[in-house]
Amino acid sequence: MPLDAIVPFQLHIGLSRDQEAGLFSDFNANQKGLNTSHLATIETRITPEAVELERHPERVFARNLATDSASPWNGLVHMGGSKAGAKEAHVYRPVNFVALEQGVKRILRKSQYMGEQGSDVQYGLIRNYWQAMAQVYAPAFADPREYLVLKNLGVSTFSQLAATIIDRCLIAGTYEVEDMVAQLEASKDAVDWHRESADVAGMSGNRAVLKLAGRMAAALPVPVSV
Repeated sequence: MPLDAIVPFQLHIGLSRDQEAGLFSDFNANQKGLNTSHLATIETRITPEAVELERHPERVFARNLATDSASPWNGLVHMGGSKAGAKEAHVYRPVNFVALEQGVKRILRKSQYMGEQGSDVQYGLIRNYWQAMAQVYAPAFADPREYLVLKNLGVSTFSQLAATIIDRCLIAGTYEVEDMVAQLEASKDAVDWHRESADVAGMSGNRAVLKLAGRMAAALPVPVSV
């Protein structure tokens, strides 16, 4: 039956696209069911980068990883909104923006030495790490459906491991891609990341992340300082 009620209504005229996006983000930030990656990408687009780096460096770095042509994540991250276009184009994006953002946040939080570096160096180290990942786990990047490396569990686990590897590289003073490749190769056999592997079957949540990352970290070579 028709509802006879008075409801609030606002009409905004003459707003810029960024102002419209800001209002959308403000109105919908606490709405259940709304894609959080969509809101996060809006926030990082409409907020000055210097402000975002101060408040949410993980969001800036995740956005850069997703859009940087030198990043292996380029084209693999669902930035929010409808997935219909990607499906129609037969494009598969295995991870959403928020998962990558949380992975970067984990790296920054767990690392003991990255806080001493400037933002450009921090991003460079993180990108180097994922470039190394793309070399060591090339089959997973080529066919992400068959492996869990680029799914939420893998992103979280390898981000946890990244903090350890990047710290070791910083201590040794050798932090190029090939230096991180050597570290990752040493730990590669500790976990089989194929989707049907018993190593990862049924694994989820932070406890699983810590267990898998710990197993891989235990296989790393003894760090050598210079």
